[in-house]
Amino acid sequence: MFSRLLTLYGPFFVAKQLRSLPVLICSALLSVGLQTTWAEQTPCGDPHSTPLPSANPAYADAMELARTLRSRGFVVKCALLSKEERMFEGQEGAANYQTDVGAFEALFLPKPETFNALEFVEQEETGGFIYSFRGSPRSLTGHWEGIRRSYFVKNGSQFLHTLDKQVAVRLEEAFQPR
Repeated sequence: MFSRLLTLYGPFFVAKQLRSLPVLICSALLSVGLQTTWAEQTPCGDPHSTPLPSANPAYADAMELARTLRSRGFVVKCALLSKEERMFEGQEGAANYQTDVGAFEALFLPKPETFNALEFVEQEETGGFIYSFRGSPRSLTGHWEGIRRSYFVKNGSQFLHTLDKQVAVRLEEAFQPR
């Protein structure tokens, strides 16, 4: 029975599929075009980046930092999830910021705790840099390694770092008393 139906109606199904091929191609192209347009309209330009959710423990601190930076002339494009949420003992969370000046990570301690007693030691090795930390809070990772130099800025309960020296300079200037 099935083979008889296929013999009778098979050419109809194939012809119908061929007629819908241009529609499928147009749909695929439109989809790619919309994704590109959406990515360009996303504040950070990356459709795969995840904004810091309001349920994140560091969200309130991250938004406060964003407001502070905006009041000091930064254009904060977005605050994203960070992979550095558990770098130091007692750390509340972290956020990755994209600004008009550049990108940086911010790690947060619950107030009134601070990063003021934290010291970092930089060692330049063949092929990169190794950073170790002394003091309080205690580093949970032991050390950080990277092929590029990192720049650190401490601001009370906030510990910021970036791979761009100019970003670090601008952040330090932003935290100077007015």
